[in-house]
Amino acid sequence: MTSAIYEHGGVVSAVCHGPAALMDVKLSSGDYLIAGKRLAAFTNSEEKAVGLETAVPFLLADKLLSRGARHRAAPNWTAKIVVDGR
Repeated sequence: MTSAIYEHGGVVSAVCHGPAALMDVKLSSGDYLIAGKRLAAFTNSEEKAVGLETAVPFLLADKLLSRGARHRAAPNWTAKIVVDGR
């Protein structure tokens, strides 16, 4: 379980659309794991650029922000690495 890994000192990470797997992870406090954390993920403008903004069930950047994440976007199709704790 992701929350147990994090709460026991483990590292949790994701790439591209991978943060979608983290958006509903809650810690034992009831807070979302990503709340207040800086992170990078696929952006709304990238979804729109490939014409899939209506094909996906949600826009990842919007959903992450709604869970309290501090999404750090980069220009379309460029690498962006963000580290915030573990």
